Amino acid sequence: MVANEAVQGDIGWSSFEAREAASKLTFHCRLMYMSRERWPRRVFDYLMATWGRTKEIRQRIKEAEEEKWRQAQVNKSSLLLYHQHKDTIAPVPLYDNGLRSVLLFEARAGALRNLVRKQAYDGELVSVVCRACRGADETIALIVTECPQLSPSSSNADLAAALGFVDTGDVVDYAAVRRSKTRL
Repeated sequence: MVANEAVQGDIGWSSFEAREAASKLTFHCRLMYMSRERWPRRVFDYLMATWGRTKEIRQRIKEAEEEKWRQAQVNKSSLLLYHQHKDTIAPVPLYDNGLRSVLLFEARAGALRNLVRKQAYDGELVSVVCRACRGADETIALIVTECPQLSPSSSNADLAAALGFVDTGDVVDYAAVRRSKTRL
C-alpha cells in the first residue's frame, strides 16, 4: 500500500479540498459576469470588497494544501526519505507506466515490497537477509544502491539521487534513475 501523499506529490494530483475550492472559484467567475442588479452579484460585490482577488485565493489554497500534505507526510514512517526530499506537489517526469516505474514509485514512497517491509506485516517471516547477495538485510537502500549481485552495478549515487530526488536547484540524475529502475 502506497501513501496517498506520495501519489499526490509525484503525480501532482490535487486533494478533494483543492478540487472543491477550484469549483468555488469557477462559481466566483460566473458571479463576476452576472448582472449587477441580481442579488447573488450584490453579495459577491460586497464580499469582493472585503476578501481579495482570485489569484490570491488560489495561492492561499495551494499553500494550505501543501502544508496539509507536508504534515500528513510527517506522520508516516514509510515516507521519511520522501518527506526529506520532496517539498512541493508537482508531477515528476520519471514514470512511463511500466513495471519498473511502478517499482521506482514504490521505492520513492518507502513502500517497496522487500523482506524487511514484509516482515513488519508477516510475523512468520523469519529471515530478512537479501535473497541475491545473502550479505545484509533486504532494504530499499540495499536493493537500489548496495547489493553487488544485482545488475547493472550501482553508481556511487546516494539513495536519494538514485531514486530521482533532487535538492533545490539541482538536476535529476536520469542515468542513476535508469540504473535504479533496472535494479528494481
